[in-house]
Amino acid sequence: MVSEEEKKKLFEELNKHKEKANALRKDISELNSTKENWFNQKRSVSQEINELSKKVRELRNKRNNLTKYVKDAKEKRKKLNDDLKKKRDELKKTASEKKEIQKKLGIKEDPSNILKEIEELEFKIETEAMPFSKEQKVMKIIAEKKKILKQCKDVSAVFDKIQDASRNVDKIKDKADETHRKIQQKAEDSQKHHEDLIEFSKELRDLKTKEEDFLKKFVDSKNKYNEINDILKKELDIMNGIKESLGVIKEKETEAKRGEMAKKLKMSEKTVEEKIKKRQKLTTEDLLVFQAKELKAENKNKAPAKNKQKEKKSVKKKE
Repeated sequence: MVSEEEKKKLFEELNKHKEKANALRKDISELNSTKENWFNQKRSVSQEINELSKKVRELRNKRNNLTKYVKDAKEKRKKLNDDLKKKRDELKKTASEKKEIQKKLGIKEDPSNILKEIEELEFKIETEAMPFSKEQKVMKIIAEKKKILKQCKDVSAVFDKIQDASRNVDKIKDKADETHRKIQQKAEDSQKHHEDLIEFSKELRDLKTKEEDFLKKFVDSKNKYNEINDILKKELDIMNGIKESLGVIKEKETEAKRGEMAKKLKMSEKTVEEKIKKRQKLTTEDLLVFQAKELKAENKNKAPAKNKQKEKKSVKKKE
């Protein structure tokens, strides 16, 4: 039989482990809150990273598209400038040819201007009433100008060529200027996107550093949580072992008490039987003992009868 001192030690040890388990549960609860807090912060930063990464990708694509546009436009502008230089050289050459022919023929005016003057003088004669002498003078001027214009036939093709070349130069120059303006605008847009990209990329790096920090703290908390949880499990196993030992002790004590009570009851029954035989007066306690004995005997007799009824039912079922 286990002594009271040993039982006391077991209860003390059980209480000690209970206190330790409660403290561990408190630590686990705090660590779980800390762990979840770090996880939630990490998740929040991860969402920011995803959103910012999307912006960075969009900005990078826009910047790259603008950069490509500027590169292609510069090549186009270079080609236009080359064409412009070529056309200007052709224009200069044609202008030189014009001067040589004008010098050779003594023509100082542009044929188109002479033709315009002839048309104006002819319109004047047709619409204005003027003296015959004045009209003769005007007709003489028209004749002289027509003579000059006839001489200009050799250079008219050169003048047309100059005009066409001049129009081409102006057209190419307009295209080159427009392309240059677009290049400047797109280059500015590309630079702005590039600066935004640098800023967002730096912010993205900072967020990733923060995410790694939160993740590390979460993992550390989780490891500590698991470590203390394992210690708690061991403490609970120890407590269950002690409780099991105390349960065995209690069961043995209960059995011992029952045996002792049965022994005392048997002795009491003998005492009551002796008193009955000797016709002595029975006490209230003696009467209770006697009634318990009678009830015990009655239950004992009833048990076989019940068993016989069960056997009969069993036989009927088999039949």
